[in-house]
Amino acid sequence: MHQKRQNHFASNNGEYEDGDLVILVNSGSASASEIVSGAVQDNDRGAIIGRRTFGKGLVQQPIKLADNSELRLTISRYYTPTGRCIQKPYGVGEDYDNELMSRYESGRNVCPRLNFVY
Repeated sequence: MHQKRQNHFASNNGEYEDGDLVILVNSGSASASEIVSGAVQDNDRGAIIGRRTFGKGLVQQPIKLADNSELRLTISRYYTPTGRCIQKPYGVGEDYDNELMSRYESGRNVCPRLNFVY
C-alpha cells in the first residue's frame, strides 16, 4: 500500500512541546542518546527509565601512525545543557570491571519511585 508523502520540518514551535517524554535506556545507550536523555532531564521534559547508560561522552580523533596502528586522541567532551559531563569517570581508582556489582551492592541501582532494582 502506498501512502502520500508527508514532510516534517523543525521550527521554534515544535509538534510535541507540551507532552511528557519517556526515554528507555540501558548500558548500550551511548553518545547522542545520552545527550538527548540529559537534555530531557535538564529541561524537566520527561523521565529516563532503565539502566545506567554507557557513559560515552568523548569525541576522539583517530590518528594513523607509521606502523599502521592508530592513536585516538580525545579532542572534545559532550555535556548536557546544564553542564553535566556525560563521560563516565575513568583513571586511577576507577574499577570498570566491577562497576555494575558495586552499584548494585551500594543500592545505586534501585529506582526509588518505582521500587525495583534494575
